[in-house]
Amino acid sequence: MDDLTKTAAPSDVSRRAFLKQTGLGITGASLATMLEARQAPAQIRGTSLRILLWSHFVPAYDVWYDQFVKEWGDKNGVRVRVDRIPHLELPARLAAEFAAGSGHDVIYNNGTILTGLYHKHLLDVTDISERLANKWGGWIPAVVPVSVVEGRWYAIPDYYILLPML
Repeated sequence: MDDLTKTAAPSDVSRRAFLKQTGLGITGASLATMLEARQAPAQIRGTSLRILLWSHFVPAYDVWYDQFVKEWGDKNGVRVRVDRIPHLELPARLAAEFAAGSGHDVIYNNGTILTGLYHKHLLDVTDISERLANKWGGWIPAVVPVSVVEGRWYAIPDYYILLPML
């Protein structure tokens, strides 16, 4: 069979593959704009977003975050689901989701320590990282080893308990 006749049936395309193929351009071009405007582009209205977070050690943070994502989701027509697990269970959960090729759309990897291991399963967020750096004065050198693989950003660092300088 030549390459032109090899096409996948629509049922062969997983949700993750569809999101990766169609959402990569939309995400790269609009995520930073969306975050700055605090409003989603029309293309994502009516969709859902699944977020995996650690169960925060400050319970009030979880309450605040739930309210924040609910308000954002309501305003933008996006169904947002936040799942929380203890931080020590994150590595096993990530391994299972990446092995299965499905799972959450956004993960909080508790300091992005596993970025180097899983970068082939993550979207390149270099453009977002560069916009944040330009807006807020750059990144400290310590974030590079936990966020950049082969010259591309696959994580947006915020902090890590063991590395508070992030």
